[in-house]
Amino acid sequence: MDELARKLAQELLDSGKDLYREQYPVTRNQQKTEEVIVVIAIKTDRRGEQILKEMAEHFETKAVAGPKGNVCPVCNGTGRI
Repeated sequence: MDELARKLAQELLDSGKDLYREQYPVTRNQQKTEEVIVVIAIKTDRRGEQILKEMAEHFETKAVAGPKGNVCPVCNGTGRI
């Protein structure tokens, strides 16, 4: 995946844009699930990099969907943070 990420970063630079985002539905047995894969590439400065790193750490530890039936401790089941 590192090589693909490098290619995405180069494509973002070549495009002249500062942001790329797309989401892809996760399918199992050709059926869509409730899950999606979100791909985001952002051109930023060091301060922005630190803010994004902190946000990513927050999502990794608190906002990632858990097993069905568990309520998210961050949004309390609303889906909003």
